Amino acid sequence: MRTERQSDEPGPAERERQIQNLQRRPDRAAAGLGGLNQPARDGPRGRGDWPPRDERGLRGRGSNSLGRGCPTRDGTVKRETWLANGSMATHDADTEAQHVVVQRNGPVLLVRLNRAERGNAYTQSMLARLDELLTEVEQTQQARIIVVTGSGSRSFCAGADRGELATRDWQTVLHLASARVFERLRTSRCITLAAVNGAAVGGGLELALACDFRLAASSARFWLPEPELGLLPAAGGTFALASIVGLAKAKEIILGGAVWDAQEAFRWGLVNEVVADDQLLSRVEAWCERLLRRDPVATQLAKQAMQLERGNDAARQFALVAQSLLVCRGSAGSRAAGT
Repeated sequence: MRTERQSDEPGPAERERQIQNLQRRPDRAAAGLGGLNQPARDGPRGRGDWPPRDERGLRGRGSNSLGRGCPTRDGTVKRETWLANGSMATHDADTEAQHVVVQRNGPVLLVRLNRAERGNAYTQSMLARLDELLTEVEQTQQARIIVVTGSGSRSFCAGADRGELATRDWQTVLHLASARVFERLRTSRCITLAAVNGAAVGGGLELALACDFRLAASSARFWLPEPELGLLPAAGGTFALASIVGLAKAKEIILGGAVWDAQEAFRWGLVNEVVADDQLLSRVEAWCERLLRRDPVATQLAKQAMQLERGNDAARQFALVAQSLLVCRGSAGSRAAGT
């Protein structure tokens, strides 16, 4: 039966069209900060009932933000940053550049890729903001849980911005920003959780793989299209996927081009739970409340011990070198063709 299911999968041309559509088509559910950020309408445990209670069982006052655009009375926009001493610093920010929105409540950070009109595809500036955020988290020692999700209801993350992909060379790939940032997320002292609210494609799936836990909406889809484009999933996909689902199933996705729906991903351990689309955020909240009841030092040490067991720097470096060679080959081919 599985063979019949896979025979109906779209070919490379159709797959390419789907990826492009994720980064082009407007998401009608992405008003404001996106579908997952809509206010609750059905009581204190409703879908929009965010953020979760802090360690004392209390909810935060308002929406304190870490790196979030905050309008002031004179119409300018500021960015708030928590400092190591617990105080708040405020900086000027460009509202059009706020594609990474962060909400803070006690020990929980909700990080939202806020680019739904492009399938929440990440740019280099977004990766730089994520990198900056992880540095702030390590310096302040205030957060215990980081939740990553996407705006809207169609896409968690469509991977790297296609426009930027066309401009990179082998040197930038050798020092791939996404690989470095995702590795920082994977090895963070915080517990990390991906709330996969739609398609997780290419680097978007690799971002989810960098998290400790993955909760998926029933509409979520997972695939790694890089080999169809003459590339590798070099930001962690080649080793992280196999460590989670096993080598044979990882080959099915990377080499065979399989596209998994949420139930298939759950069956093979890629996601920890599948929920109805409109219940995703409330389930994330429940997970956060449960995780916060566990001793922070014990969970941090346990995470470090498991990472030491599975760490493989040689596999990471090989993927980056191979990717840079593929990009170099593609550039040479383009020059030979006069393009």
